[in-house]
Amino acid sequence: MGLIGGGLYAAVNFIGFDTTVVREKCTAVVGSTQHTLSPEQASNAALITAIATKRGLPARAASIGIATAMQESKLTNIDYGDNAGPDSRGLFQQRSSMGWGTEEQIMNPRYAANRFFQE
Repeated sequence: MGLIGGGLYAAVNFIGFDTTVVREKCTAVVGSTQHTLSPEQASNAALITAIATKRGLPARAASIGIATAMQESKLTNIDYGDNAGPDSRGLFQQRSSMGWGTEEQIMNPRYAANRFFQE
């Protein structure tokens, strides 16, 4: 029993089992609903908003861009499609076969967002 207790004491005091694990996240509260995004998701949402703003588009355009990327990829730059669009890629699941750009281009979030907002 003393050996187990000594081992636990050493583990806590020397190895650091008492340290707090930090999980990065971004949390937004809208009304009574809480939404949590990873740093990648928050960065992609900010990028979409910045591009819409730089283009002089209304706030609604940024909201539509974020909502679309959330629906299509959960705001994550994914490198695969689904049965409906096996060549779909990126934040907006754009397809090179549909004229959105090359696969390399649509995997670039800045290019993809600019292309999404292109007239």
